[in-house]
Amino acid sequence: MIPAVALGAALLLAAPAEPVAATREVGPAAVSLAVDNCPAVAREPLARLLALELEARVLAPEQADARAVRVQVACTGAIVRVSVDDPTTGAQLRRDAVFPLEQTDVIGRLVALAIAELVLTSRAALSFEKAPVAQVQIVAPDSPPSGGPRGHVQVLAFGQALGPFSGVGLGWGGGLRLDWAFGRRWLARPSLGPVVDVELAAAETSADRTLGTVQVALWSATLRALLRLRAGRAWLDVGVGGRVGLAQLQGTPTDATTARGASIAGKWAGPVAYVGVGARFRRVIVELGVEGGRVLRAVSGTVDDGPPIAIDGDWACATVAAGWGE
Repeated sequence: MIPAVALGAALLLAAPAEPVAATREVGPAAVSLAVDNCPAVAREPLARLLALELEARVLAPEQADARAVRVQVACTGAIVRVSVDDPTTGAQLRRDAVFPLEQTDVIGRLVALAIAELVLTSRAALSFEKAPVAQVQIVAPDSPPSGGPRGHVQVLAFGQALGPFSGVGLGWGGGLRLDWAFGRRWLARPSLGPVVDVELAAAETSADRTLGTVQVALWSATLRALLRLRAGRAWLDVGVGGRVGLAQLQGTPTDATTARGASIAGKWAGPVAYVGVGARFRRVIVELGVEGGRVLRAVSGTVDDGPPIAIDGDWACATVAAGWGE
């Protein structure tokens, strides 16, 4: 809501002070409003907002007379085009606005502000010999400011199933994930842009043998570079990265009189490929992900009654995450 208020204030402050004051004195008595092919902009709420902004009657096109200022709103995907034709001054004003689909809760308010500014500008033309003709573009609440692109951050907690490794079953655990989506997008429709993903995780499992049990504890950090394809409030992530961590293998004998347990620890690491899907509900984020990797640096322990137990070979990791984000 804060970005919407800030944009609204910017729209109002952008208009010169003296023409706006003049237009209040000669404002339109009626405005004809038509909304074409705009699912995100409902006509009736927009008409109510516009009537408050202009202090004028807002009518359907068939109800307005020839002196009414004619306003038409048309949509093409995320682009909202506002056209204002003022028969009194002869002004013909146009404005293109780009709104992300996930901002439907504030689009109506922003469109009303944009229309009001154009109508007041057309009325201000009565103070000049010739009416202005404007062709401008405004940015949406989620668009980056003129000083540079603004990214979006997501913080999530997740549970994971990791493995299996060589001689080790599936491990269970969880951790924290931080996503940074860059403000600059490579494509606008569909929305496609880069994301950096950092993850800290821990998992544990065990392997049973005749002589005893080997407890396996894993700690790791993952860095991934992703491409995010966004459609409304949902998105698809695809990318690659690397995972590096520590592994501890702790042997506990079934019978301490016939066998002896030992502990080893070491580093393990490998490249990963990742695919994930997510959705945002207001500020709440839900994500599902699948990762595949191969260990290039292994940690291995021997057991007298069987093959080694090692953090080695290929692995897969499934995650379920929830958290907060923009």
